[in-house]
Amino acid sequence: MLRGTRDPAQLAVFPFPEPLELDDTFVVQATWELAGTPGVAMVPPALHPTLPMLISVIAVRGHAQVRLSCRHGARARALVIGTSDDVDFDGERLTVGGGSIVVAFAAPTRHLGATDVQYVTSLWPVEMEGRGLRLVQQEIDVEVTGPTRHPVSVESWDPRWPVPAMLVGASVAPGSVSLPRPRFMARPDLLAFEGSETTR
Repeated sequence: MLRGTRDPAQLAVFPFPEPLELDDTFVVQATWELAGTPGVAMVPPALHPTLPMLISVIAVRGHAQVRLSCRHGARARALVIGTSDDVDFDGERLTVGGGSIVVAFAAPTRHLGATDVQYVTSLWPVEMEGRGLRLVQQEIDVEVTGPTRHPVSVESWDPRWPVPAMLVGASVAPGSVSLPRPRFMARPDLLAFEGSETTR
C-alpha cells in the first residue's frame, strides 16, 4: 500500500481542536477529485493517499475545514490543510474566509436519506507539548434531516490549496453537529499500528 512522502515539517499546524456542539445548524460538504497531483507527495508517511486524491470543504455555522482524503491504517480519514471561522451559507453560496473560497450551489437534484452522506473523521496536525508534531483525530457526529445533493461550481478558490477538478458530490443538510474532544492521535512519520497514541 502506498505511503505518503511529504516531510511532516511542511504540514500546516493548528491548535488542538476543541469540542464543539451546534444545534439547528447546516452541514455543507463538497468533494472533488484533484487532477495531475501525486497524492503521495501531499500526505506524510503515516498516511496512505487515496487514488485519486480528493479535496473537500466541510462547513457548519461558524467553522469550515479544507481537507485531503487519505487512510490511516484501514480507516478513511481526512487531513486538515486549512480552516476558517468566517463562514456564510445563504442556501445558494458557501463563502469561506471572506471570499477566499466561494462555491455556488444549484438547485438540489436529489433528496437523500439521513445516513446517505458520509462525514469522515479529521486528522489535525498539532504541535503537542512534550511530544512534538502529532496527527490529532477528531471524530464528527452529525444528526441531519433531509439532506439534498447539489451540482456546484467553484467561483473562487484560495491559491494556497490544490485546485478542485471533477466534482464527486456535494450536499446540504440541516441538523446538529458534535465534535467531541479528541481521544487519539498519531505520529506523522509512522504507520497506524506503530504510531497511534492516546491524547491523555
